[in-house]
Amino acid sequence: MKVVGILIVVALIAYFEISPMAKKKEIKDLWVFSFLLLIGTVLSIMLAIGVTIPNPLDGLTKVLKPVTNFILGLLD
Repeated sequence: MKVVGILIVVALIAYFEISPMAKKKEIKDLWVFSFLLLIGTVLSIMLAIGVTIPNPLDGLTKVLKPVTNFILGLLD
């Protein structure tokens, strides 16, 4: 039921946002908007069905933690 609700909201957003962009011939804006809407839709559906989505900051922390420790080691 949640997925159907998400798809209805996405369809409404697309209808009210894409139509004016198409009429004004804003092709680049239309592509970017559609791409971001697609990403948001996929992530929302994944959350609705219970898929765990990793936090991007956790990956960044794992990459930068050794660098931070190395720099702090040099400063001591």
